Amino acid sequence: MSEQKNEQIIIGRAKNALLSFFEQRLSVPKIYLDADWEGENVDVLAIDRDGVGDVSVALLAEMRDASQMDQANLFLDPVSKLHGIPAHFKYIAAISNNANSWEQSEAGRGLAQLLSTNPLLFAPDGVGRIGHILVDFNGERPSITVPISAERFRSNQHIYELADSFVASHTADFEVRA
Repeated sequence: MSEQKNEQIIIGRAKNALLSFFEQRLSVPKIYLDADWEGENVDVLAIDRDGVGDVSVALLAEMRDASQMDQANLFLDPVSKLHGIPAHFKYIAAISNNANSWEQSEAGRGLAQLLSTNPLLFAPDGVGRIGHILVDFNGERPSITVPISAERFRSNQHIYELADSFVASHTADFEVRA
């Protein structure tokens, strides 16, 4: 299998793991993969309460192992992008081949500490923090951990209008059907 095809499979499986994460975390979600959300491509868009509740977005950032920890910069582009995306909850999701070694390594602990207190993760007014999700491929099925929880960003009517319009014009990749 070509490296490009293998990479597509890994990214697809990570998106599916994120879909499951939101499915379990939200009450009655509508979840979309590769969504065009106000002109920005987001890897996962989840709208709670059957499409009329809180909006969550996740962007993938590929960080395979602790040896790449000098790449806190890997998070800067997605963080910058997330600040411009209207949503209540925002996440960076990193793909890892072994989250245990990542979390136990000195570099991993250092990055988690750096990220959790980094002002770049917070909204300019302090209300809202971008969360960090780790998608671990060390095993048969990808598993998810949340080293840094997202904190709710301010809401506004624009977010709800976007959600209403999006739900009306797109078919969800996952939704609860009665």
